[in-house]
Amino acid sequence: MSALRKLAHRIGIWPDTVITEGERDKARGERGLHKRQIKLGAMIGQKDVVDRRAKMALNDVREAAEREMAARRARADRARAELSEIDAKLDVAARDAPSAGRRPRRRM
Repeated sequence: MSALRKLAHRIGIWPDTVITEGERDKARGERGLHKRQIKLGAMIGQKDVVDRRAKMALNDVREAAEREMAARRARADRARAELSEIDAKLDVAARDAPSAGRRPRRRM
């Protein structure tokens, strides 16, 4: 395109449809880009809010999970202690019992 043709279009002496369409497409693109930038900014803000909420929920769940884990550990410790007591009683009973390999003598 010649510079004279562009100048005539800019001044308004001779409107050029090709240039007009290009300017219109450029304006549409800029408007669309602006809309998308606004939506992107809103989504980034929402993402920040969602991230903060997720961290808060995770902390709440973590605290509850740690309490549950401590309770289960205490229950497991009590169970181990009871099992060791039972094992000790069985060991004592096995020592005191007569041997399974020998029969007791009969008195005649």
